[in-house]
Amino acid sequence: MANFLQWMGFAFGLGVIVLGLSAFFRGFSLPPNSPEHRANGKDETWRL
Repeated sequence: MANFLQWMGFAFGLGVIVLGLSAFFRGFSLPPNSPEHRANGKDETWRL
Protein backbone atom coordinates (compact mmCIF):
# COMPACT_ATOMS: atom_id res chain seq x y z
CA MET A 1 0.00 0.00 0.00
CA ALA A 2 2.82 2.41 0.84
CA ASN A 3 4.43 1.65 -2.51
CA PHE A 4 1.17 2.45 -4.32
CA LEU A 5 0.75 5.74 -2.45
CA GLN A 6 4.34 6.66 -3.23
CA TRP A 7 3.73 6.15 -6.94
CA MET A 8 0.48 8.09 -6.75
CA GLY A 9 2.33 11.01 -5.15
CA PHE A 10 5.02 10.80 -7.79
CA ALA A 11 2.44 10.76 -10.60
CA PHE A 12 0.61 13.73 -9.07
CA GLY A 13 3.82 15.74 -8.73
CA LEU A 14 4.86 14.90 -12.27
CA GLY A 15 1.41 15.95 -13.52
CA VAL A 16 1.66 19.30 -11.76
CA ILE A 17 5.08 19.92 -13.31
CA VAL A 18 3.85 18.97 -16.80
CA LEU A 19 0.79 21.23 -16.50
CA GLY A 20 2.93 24.10 -15.25
CA LEU A 21 5.45 23.75 -18.08
CA SER A 22 2.72 23.49 -20.70
CA ALA A 23 1.02 26.63 -19.36
CA PHE A 24 4.38 28.43 -19.32
CA PHE A 25 5.12 27.59 -22.96
CA ARG A 26 1.56 28.30 -24.08
CA GLY A 27 1.98 31.78 -22.63
CA PHE A 28 4.61 32.48 -25.28
CA SER A 29 1.98 32.11 -28.01
CA LEU A 30 -0.27 34.81 -26.56
CA PRO A 31 -0.40 38.07 -28.50
CA PRO A 32 1.35 41.05 -26.89
CA ASN A 33 -0.75 43.64 -25.10
CA SER A 34 -1.88 46.56 -27.19
CA PRO A 35 -0.40 49.94 -26.19
CA GLU A 36 -3.67 51.14 -24.65
CA HIS A 37 -3.64 48.24 -22.19
CA ARG A 38 -0.05 48.73 -21.05
CA ALA A 39 0.92 50.58 -17.91
CA ASN A 40 1.93 54.20 -18.37
CA GLY A 41 5.66 54.75 -18.86
CA LYS A 42 6.34 51.10 -19.77
CA ASP A 43 6.98 51.48 -23.49
CA GLU A 44 9.68 49.29 -25.01
CA THR A 45 12.46 50.05 -22.55
CA TRP A 46 13.83 47.57 -20.03
CA ARG A 47 14.96 48.67 -16.61
CA LEU A 48 17.35 46.77 -14.39
